[in-house]
Amino acid sequence: MYWGLSLPDTVMTGTWVVEVTVDGESAGTHAFQIVASAVDSSAARRALAVAELYQKGLGVTLTIEAVDGAGVALARASGLFVSPDLVLTTFGVLNGARKVRVITGDGRRLETTDVLSWNRRADWAFLRVAGANEKPLERTPAPPSIGDRCFFLDMQGDGSRTIAEASVAGLSGTGDLVIPAETAGASSGAPVLNEYGEAVGTTAGPPALAGATVMDIAMLGPEVAGMSRGGRVRGFPSLPAEGSASRTLEDLDRAGEFIKPLTHTPHFVHGVLGTDVERQGAARIPNAVDQRFRFSRREKSCVVFVTWTPGRKEDSTVAFELFDDDNRNLGGTNPTKAKLRPGESFVQYWTIALPKLAPGIYRVDAKLGPDPVWRTYFRVTD
Repeated sequence: MYWGLSLPDTVMTGTWVVEVTVDGESAGTHAFQIVASAVDSSAARRALAVAELYQKGLGVTLTIEAVDGAGVALARASGLFVSPDLVLTTFGVLNGARKVRVITGDGRRLETTDVLSWNRRADWAFLRVAGANEKPLERTPAPPSIGDRCFFLDMQGDGSRTIAEASVAGLSGTGDLVIPAETAGASSGAPVLNEYGEAVGTTAGPPALAGATVMDIAMLGPEVAGMSRGGRVRGFPSLPAEGSASRTLEDLDRAGEFIKPLTHTPHFVHGVLGTDVERQGAARIPNAVDQRFRFSRREKSCVVFVTWTPGRKEDSTVAFELFDDDNRNLGGTNPTKAKLRPGESFVQYWTIALPKLAPGIYRVDAKLGPDPVWRTYFRVTD
């Protein structure tokens, strides 16, 4: 448990004690001292009340909506203006988009297709919004320390925002600040404020593994999310150089930066990963054994095992494809003909040679015809 204690401008100096009680019985005390400051009080910054921070957050936190070619919203994230016409958000929200809507705190809707710079692995992108002339949020002159309070606006399912307060609890392996609050989903990319209303960074969720479920990420281990618990606050990446040329979302798609979104199918598809396939029971039904999401190169191979339960009559082809975490296609199976008939379930599996893969994160797509309809991720270690 933790408790953030704000000190007013005038407070009695001396020794103070915080006492913790459980069921009315003392469970511990902590003493601290408040001393008079020699700094000119007129130059001191005033800590804002939570209500003030909430209003400031509402004014500067953007809602980012990715839209496909048909105008359908694909995903939502958060962002902020870092210069009059430059928005910082997550790269993951752009996946598969043809246009981005930038919704300001006062409800204005701006649109763009231009990406100035980005980083897939670090999950950030700068968008240029032509014609915008917004006032960027003031940044903190010094990075926060362990124990400092910070605030961000968490997006709810209906699109509303609630203020989340946390204290900096540590650093992740990548240098991001770690806070107890969750920072994934549509809240990713939101500005994080200190108690003076200055920006200290942006919220960051797990790396952009398009299509990965919460269970996928959990089974891959804490390395995927960059930490074991809580959320992250990422410092601001360097602004693009003056005069940098932008690229459209379509350009990024053609360059292989995006992961193709899953296509809706009437057929139920369920997949697992294992070390082998065994035929069990009198009917000799194939089943994946030793199911998991982490494998060692010493295990020689793993198996992708998919069960199809057709929802309608359809003749198509089925294939598997393997990708690394840079979205490079590492090969797959040749398409095989599949006669999908309601009530006639069937399984397919593919053996992947592990010694050929470097340690890292990999993705497998199951394709029906030209489109992926199911995917999963797995980790390979030495």
